[in-house]
Amino acid sequence: MGAAVRLADGSSAGLHARLLERLKCDAAEGGRPHDECTLEVAALVGADGIVAGGITGSLLYGRLYVDLIHVDECFRGRGLGERLLRHAEGWAREKGASHVWLHTYRFQAPGFYRRCGYAELATIGETHDPQAMTFFAKRIG
Repeated sequence: MGAAVRLADGSSAGLHARLLERLKCDAAEGGRPHDECTLEVAALVGADGIVAGGITGSLLYGRLYVDLIHVDECFRGRGLGERLLRHAEGWAREKGASHVWLHTYRFQAPGFYRRCGYAELATIGETHDPQAMTFFAKRIG
């Protein structure tokens, strides 16, 4: 019988970095180097450079995963969200990505992603649950 295993919440400093390093090694051994890079784009308005919104994401194994996209309410309806998304798609395409993946909640903007050409992959949650989560993808390359 092997050594006893115990689980400990938050007790190992640097756990995320350690696990990520091990995953990178596993990927390299499997012939697929860990090629992660990050996207961070702010939408600045006016001479003062007010942050009106932005988009962040991670590119890994030829796919961009959009972590966050947000446009302040007073700047919505002007195409800024679509510009941010198109910029991210172009950035990912230049880096050789084939797809963009993201998720949103029903109370957010699933219709926005459909209008931008994203295909709905799955929804988790009940039909009338405002917190139901919908996953989307779009082929870009």
